[in-house]
Parts: sequence; structure tokens; C-alpha cells
Amino acid sequence: MQEIQHLDKPQLQQSKSIGFGDVEFWKNPNVFVAWNMFDLGCGANFRLKAYVNNVTQKGLTWHIDTWADTVLYSAGATIIAVN
Repeated sequence: MQEIQHLDKPQLQQSKSIGFGDVEFWKNPNVFVAWNMFDLGCGANFRLKAYVNNVTQKGLTWHIDTWADTVLYSAGATIIAVN
């Protein structure tokens, strides 16, 4: 997944609905999410969460969130969906 944000305006929450393209599952798939990179500010604790919701046979919504004073400059996650 890829979503571009400006580095000078970090946000606490990022999300986007995506489709599975030409793949259609016969039931709502099980989904695995794993970090593949992140760049956080060094002035606060490490608080970072990746998850998905709204999982259907055709797509899902991914989320990458921080909270409190954690500053996230960039992050990447890999999503694997399987039946």
C-alpha cells in the first residue's frame, strides 16, 4: 500500500479504502498486516499502530495511526489477504 503525505505536516491518523483489483474472494478474507518501514520523530515515545477494517470480498480500509506526541514522518506496511 502507498499513500503520499507531506513530511512537513505529519498527522496522527492515516487511512484509505482500497480494492483487491481483479481478485475477488469467495468469502471475506483473513488479513495479515506487517510493518515494512517507518520514520518517527526522536523526541517522543514510539507509538505506532497498523490495522485494517471494513474487510469485504472486494477490498478493505487500511489504517496507520500514532497518538499522543509521537510524530510519524512516513510508514509502510504490507497487507496479505487469504481465504
